[in-house]
Amino acid sequence: MSSLYHAPRAEAQDSAGGVLAGAKKFFYETGTSTPLDTFTTEALTTANANPVVADSAGRWAAIWLKDQDYRVVLKDSDDVVIWDHDPIRGGGDSGALDNTIRSTLATTGGANAYALTVNTTFSALTNGQEFTAKASFTNTGPATLTITPAGGSPLSAVSILKHHDLELADGDIENGQWFTVKYDGANLQLLTPLATIPIALTNLLINGDFRIAQRGTTFDAGTTPANNDDTVLLDRGILLSDGNDVVDVSQETSVVPVGSYAALKFDVETADKKFGYLQIIEGKDAEALIGGVCSLSFQARRTGTSIANLRAAVIAWDSTVDAVTSDVVSAWGGAGTNPTLVANWTFENTPASLAALTTGFQTFKIENISIDTSGATNVAVFIWIDDVTTTVGDFIYITDVQLVPGPNATPFQRRLHAAEAALAKWFYRTFDVFVPSAGEERSMLIDMRSVPTIAGGGAGFSSTGTTADTLIFEQTTGAVQTLTLESEL
Repeated sequence: MSSLYHAPRAEAQDSAGGVLAGAKKFFYETGTSTPLDTFTTEALTTANANPVVADSAGRWAAIWLKDQDYRVVLKDSDDVVIWDHDPIRGGGDSGALDNTIRSTLATTGGANAYALTVNTTFSALTNGQEFTAKASFTNTGPATLTITPAGGSPLSAVSILKHHDLELADGDIENGQWFTVKYDGANLQLLTPLATIPIALTNLLINGDFRIAQRGTTFDAGTTPANNDDTVLLDRGILLSDGNDVVDVSQETSVVPVGSYAALKFDVETADKKFGYLQIIEGKDAEALIGGVCSLSFQARRTGTSIANLRAAVIAWDSTVDAVTSDVVSAWGGAGTNPTLVANWTFENTPASLAALTTGFQTFKIENISIDTSGATNVAVFIWIDDVTTTVGDFIYITDVQLVPGPNATPFQRRLHAAEAALAKWFYRTFDVFVPSAGEERSMLIDMRSVPTIAGGGAGFSSTGTTADTLIFEQTTGAVQTLTLESEL
């Protein structure tokens, strides 16, 4: 296919608008200084001289282009460059500035390595080029495409990405499907809708953005609960630390990323000690991960200079489901050393220091983690400080902690506040009860993970026969009683 050339800028005129008699147009392969023929007619049988020289009025006869990209340089009669434009699209729709290269051929290749030979000549991919082809097989994971220009050698394989920066998943491109990709200077962006129907991946962590705070919003050595090792503080989050009163913990609502309501704030109280955050996933939910892969992401920042290094891991429990040891650390170890885990917990990824913390929020990702421990029944996320030279009064903030099935971390899923609160109450809740007549038995629905441990109630309160669904209680007095019910892992 040929096309009539249309200049992308003003024709042969100087800066004052005067005619440039004898101006020259040089035509090259896009991105190069290799001359490329143009033609006198649409049939492309007779080539123009290169450069094509304007007449005394600064005009050219018709110039016809091949079906490929050109670089066009305009010079005056003394070879002074007036402009240089790259690319100019030949072929297609009358010289429109279009970078799409469509092929009537199917791809070749296999094992997630697509290959395509096109009928256009060029020496390298250029930013904005598009390619359309018919897939010769269904991908089963991350995939690449190798382009071979007409008459040339194969270019380097380039990754195909979806949604800007995510690798392809199984079945995103199906055998026989026509698909289009666009080169962004580094990767090929998939422009075609995915062959598979996207499913919103559920964050398996609860309260990963720390909006829910049923036990309180600040915890230190004098609060109940206190900031002790192996203690649930902000809902579902367990404080792990090398001793008690190592850090104060609070719900931070001022120093947060854009779009977030809250963050978990650690305030160092005992210098030179490691500490971290743990959340254990219930066995019935962990089944979505066991035997597959998952991806962890979160945001974090610091104040001060003593806290620089974070590590994070997904760990698996291989004993009785939901009968876990929540204090997962046997020995914390020194800086640069991963903690030793207690029996039946195993690191599913090899933890290493993440990018150094700064005073601005950064997003951290650990992707494509295989949950392959034999006999795994529960899974947990563990994020900890890897420094042992911490200074009292330095802070670290963590928020938007997310664990999803699959090889790629996805944008944080922020549930409605009421939905997040309901999930948290599956493990812990507090409320007031009242029996008007002493000795009268009452019941109320509670809907919790397991038969809860009941605290509070005061003198004269008793509970017999409570289940995970129903609280049964009586009082010997008619006072209002405040209860807490807990069924944490």
